[in-house]
Amino acid sequence: MPESINLFLGFDPGGAGPPNHGGNFGWSICREVNGQLVPPATTGLARNAWDALNQVRNAIRFPGYQTNARVLAAGIDAPLFWTRTGRRTIDNQNNLGVTPMAINSLQGSVLVQGPLLVKHLRDAWGDLTITESYPRALEHLLPHTGNHQAEHEMVQRLTEHMAADPGQNHERDATICAVSAWASIHQNRATWQDLYLLECNPITPFDIPVSYWMPIPGNLPPR
Repeated sequence: MPESINLFLGFDPGGAGPPNHGGNFGWSICREVNGQLVPPATTGLARNAWDALNQVRNAIRFPGYQTNARVLAAGIDAPLFWTRTGRRTIDNQNNLGVTPMAINSLQGSVLVQGPLLVKHLRDAWGDLTITESYPRALEHLLPHTGNHQAEHEMVQRLTEHMAADPGQNHERDATICAVSAWASIHQNRATWQDLYLLECNPITPFDIPVSYWMPIPGNLPPR
């Protein structure tokens, strides 16, 4: 029997887009080889969480992945847990290198479609590991400490062909989210941390366990 292929998913909820448009909900499927995610990522655009899930499932059924592919984790660029006040502890911190957007100001495609996708993913793959992600912060953190050189290079390899095409921004961010998913499985606690554990009494929609794996910041340059 051939060895299983480990897959990591990334999603960037961006709304349905204009009529007759493929959508702005980016998704990405990344393969793991020898402990690293390798290009090319399989990416696409959907109109909503349900559409994204079905596109991903159809892509995995494609002969290129065969029947021995295992989906291990997913990363989503959307708030996956809330608080009673609407302001999360992590969103008050500046150690990510960028300023997070307050939940109360987020558009519905992010605030609602993210948790809906969590529900769809768990329905499809059972106890799948799911982490919140923040591609902009992740890209800012990885280059500034030697602890994350391998991950930084992995992001560069995965997204290199998308960098010159602004039309692929949602697919690019989704691919970076897949790196967060990869980290949630490998869980190198010396260099990564689960920010979800910093929150006081978080509220998780559908009571589905989630996390928020991000690199531990090193010496960041001034913004």
